[in-house]
Amino acid sequence: MFSFLLSLEFWKWLAIFNAVVGSLVFMLIWNQTKNHRRDTHLLEKKVISQYRRDVKRWNKYRLFLGAITIAVPRFLGCWITFAGCFIYLKICSLGVKVTDTQYISGTRKYLM
Repeated sequence: MFSFLLSLEFWKWLAIFNAVVGSLVFMLIWNQTKNHRRDTHLLEKKVISQYRRDVKRWNKYRLFLGAITIAVPRFLGCWITFAGCFIYLKICSLGVKVTDTQYISGTRKYLM
């Protein structure tokens, strides 16, 4: 049934998809952070909360290598973890109607 997972073709296409999507997302984010990468001393004077001291060490090609290798699996892993936590909390709170003034108590409180 899942014999296509054992084939080398599947993993090759999956790696290509990972590289393409990772590079596209990286280029989108890199273009959006253009204001943070140039004239950092002016940005420090205007908006101190958005000032980054490590901008001079950002190398597009080093970050690009990380984007084409681990960005997509990390993103999927985060979403799988989020979904798992959501399902776990839904199962633990079955049959409980929580209002604004009522807190979850008993065993469910410790499970959550």
